[in-house]
Amino acid sequence: FIRNIAVKPPARSLSLGRWSTASDEKHVAAMLRQQDYDYWLMGLLMPNSSRSAFYAVRAFNLEVATVIDAVRGNVVPGQMRLRWWKEVVHDLFPGNGQAQAKVPKGYPVAACLADAVASGRLARSRRWLETLVEARVRDLETSSGQPESLNELERYCVDTHGALALLALDCLQPDPVTKLNKFKHPPRR
Repeated sequence: FIRNIAVKPPARSLSLGRWSTASDEKHVAAMLRQQDYDYWLMGLLMPNSSRSAFYAVRAFNLEVATVIDAVRGNVVPGQMRLRWWKEVVHDLFPGNGQAQAKVPKGYPVAACLADAVASGRLARSRRWLETLVEARVRDLETSSGQPESLNELERYCVDTHGALALLALDCLQPDPVTKLNKFKHPPRR
């Protein structure tokens, strides 16, 4: 029902940055609209200044989360793809022995993510991006596909959806102290 309603974002909702082009931004928005519709709608409710960073984070999540389905049980190609994404995340943040970020050409999600980092929206988010990739690697390597204990389930939830919630907050750039006080790890029983 809702999918048939034509929702048009404001004309200048996506900001062109240093690495991404207009077609990269459109590709990421279209990818979300097709594969993660609820979060595409959520992005429309975000301030224009935060929307492109939020879309980049959600598209990055789609890229790493769909690896398991794409490799269909063949772990090695999945590990290679996730390792590549981990290296991309590492290279997006200057200071790793490099003066500026390195962004692979021809990858719209990586280009949009690089712009989000360069804009300062995700400047302190390297840890959460890497945590998200590492959780997907563990998920790929788990033989049963299910967490074996409650602690593993909690870790998976914190490392995936918890990291995504913190990344979304970083896109909005709230006061860091407020963010840390409100969004700590879930309480243990």
